[in-house]
Amino acid sequence: MILIVPWLGFSKIQIAGITTGLIITGEILFYLSLFILGRSFYDKIKSKLKFRKTKRIDPDLSEEQTNIKNIMQEKSDQKCL
Repeated sequence: MILIVPWLGFSKIQIAGITTGLIITGEILFYLSLFILGRSFYDKIKSKLKFRKTKRIDPDLSEEQTNIKNIMQEKSDQKCL
């Protein structure tokens, strides 16, 4: 819809207002859909958007052993991709 607005004959100010309104409406509808679909769907989206993985800390291992374990886990994660 945003791509069509400039060719509908509106002024630049009106186009900016309509585009802003469409973006805000899209955000509101997205969050409303998360509310309707529930927590499990939110968790799936959150896991897909998580770019940085947290380091796993094991209290039974030393710092060096934990680092080695994290490196091995990252390598196995890369193989899965």
